[in-house]
Amino acid sequence: MSKLTRFAVAPLHAMTRRLADVASGRVAPDLVVTGARVLSTYSERIHPDREVWISGGRVAAVKPAGTARKAWRDVTIYDAAGGIIAPGLVDPHIHIESSMVTACAYAEAALLNGTTTIFCDSHEIGNVMDVAGVEAMLEDAREAPLSIFLTVPSTVPATSAELETAGGDLTPDKIAGLFDRWPEAVALGEKMDFVPVTMGDERSHAILAAALKRGRPVSGHVYGREFVAAYAASGVTDTHEAIDRDIADDLLDAGVWVFLRGGPPTTPWHSLPQAIRTITELGASHKRTAVCTDDRDADDLLLFGLDWVVREAVKAGMSPEQAWSMGSLHGATRFGMEGDIGGLGGG
Repeated sequence: MSKLTRFAVAPLHAMTRRLADVASGRVAPDLVVTGARVLSTYSERIHPDREVWISGGRVAAVKPAGTARKAWRDVTIYDAAGGIIAPGLVDPHIHIESSMVTACAYAEAALLNGTTTIFCDSHEIGNVMDVAGVEAMLEDAREAPLSIFLTVPSTVPATSAELETAGGDLTPDKIAGLFDRWPEAVALGEKMDFVPVTMGDERSHAILAAALKRGRPVSGHVYGREFVAAYAASGVTDTHEAIDRDIADDLLDAGVWVFLRGGPPTTPWHSLPQAIRTITELGASHKRTAVCTDDRDADDLLLFGLDWVVREAVKAGMSPEQAWSMGSLHGATRFGMEGDIGGLGGG
């Protein structure tokens, strides 16, 4: 059996004819999972008595249960016995290094909790080892049975020579090189120097430009409602640092995605219960919100995974269907990958 990584499934552009043939019933699927309840993150409903047709590792179609048996006698069928099939969870903002493990080791815990894709900002190893550290993480990530994408570290060093001794200095040119060499570098990581950004700092904006002129979205990190307008005007379109209802509301109205961070409840980073109130109290739509983990100690990986954050969103007032969509489709949509991950539609 070949190694299971994200490269084990062919890209969609190479499979469209095959998937169309399967979905139309002209060709039998490789596998049918029948007798299931299917969670549609597109419509946020659970559909009873469905089956999922799979071909080449991709979902070709979702059909009424029993459809495949009528069309083919020898198709491989697995009976889900009424269980729920849902898309894998997508974590739009995490730092693997915070867990003090490699990407492959991180994958073990993430997959057990239902997470199948992560967007990792490797600024911690970049702060120590510069480009070489980021690329070492990327090489390891390619071997993982988890889909791992990079949001390129944007603020290395994080402060200044007066405050830290950093081993890395990720200049605009180095960041551009990472984008150009690594196709899994899909966005610019959290721009932590939000004050220099809003003050028009030359280096900060050159780093933003390295991403924006390549069509890559920019992730953020901002505190203070007074900074939101200038931060959004600088091209930043997501943040996980919305610590309360009012700044979350400002960010959504400024066009910035809000990643509701679920930190272990004993830490100060569990901001989801407060920030989600922009939805539950002020009536904001949840369509540009997702949930994320951000940082985890190794001891917390199994108990406080993204599945736990989804359950926290339910406790805070979201329906289970909404919360799972915030944990899967919404993160995929933010990075323009909803055709590959986050839902159970064709492809």
